[in-house]
Amino acid sequence: MNYINKFINRSNYDLIILSSYDTIALSLSSIKRKLFLINHNNLQCLNNRIKLFFFKRISMTHAHIVFENYIKNYLTSIGVKNVFKISHGLPKKIKPSFKIDYLKKLKRNNFKNSIFVPSSSSSDIDFIQKIILDVDFNNFLKSNDILLIIKGNYKLNNCTNILVLNKYLKDDEYNYFFITSDIILIPYKNSFKNRVSAVLHECVSNNKPFICSDIEAFRVYESLIKYKPYFNSINDLKNQISGLLNCLVNKNFFQDDIKLHFTPNFKSILK
Repeated sequence: MNYINKFINRSNYDLIILSSYDTIALSLSSIKRKLFLINHNNLQCLNNRIKLFFFKRISMTHAHIVFENYIKNYLTSIGVKNVFKISHGLPKKIKPSFKIDYLKKLKRNNFKNSIFVPSSSSSDIDFIQKIILDVDFNNFLKSNDILLIIKGNYKLNNCTNILVLNKYLKDDEYNYFFITSDIILIPYKNSFKNRVSAVLHECVSNNKPFICSDIEAFRVYESLIKYKPYFNSINDLKNQISGLLNCLVNKNFFQDDIKLHFTPNFKSILK
């Protein structure tokens, strides 16, 4: 922040957007001219009174950009007024040009269906560990010939229907598991609030069906999805998997205008 303040002549610009920022660092900087701040995970810290104090302090000078209206409503409810909702945008569709069949390489390519859990950082670790060790859930995977592929560090049992990828995945590897899986599982924690999921955006971009935790961050998309993706328990999860596997032939999982919902429009801050 001090570097920007010292070496960037901000008077040369009509509008300045920070795509990422630290709340306390910005508050303690000497930058006084109005900035537009894009909020990724900054708002998850506002249950901390110190972070909340500094956040409200910067909000007296700077404006906030958030990705969904429910996040804007939350900031309004705590007295922050200068807030703009601008959609996140979608990543490019993955081109399935893989040089290696990774499941064949791992000798795990003999399953009828596969489910991929891509996120190792936002996922509910306790829940994932619970389903890994749950006998009924393992039997469900076996009886339906499903391979569950999980990115992260977990304690395994002897189930041959679960593959844990405890390593950094290169882009080609990640894209392979994402595209070749029939369903993407997004089991996020209840603490995942006032932010958006990059994995969900990837699903929309690639027309990939997903099953997700029943939390507000995902409920906001309910009207844009043609099926019910939410679960609250292991039994819910099994039911959702069964129902969705029966619908995979449709290849039409989202409303026609869903990509429009995620298209960013900056007109509101250009007035």
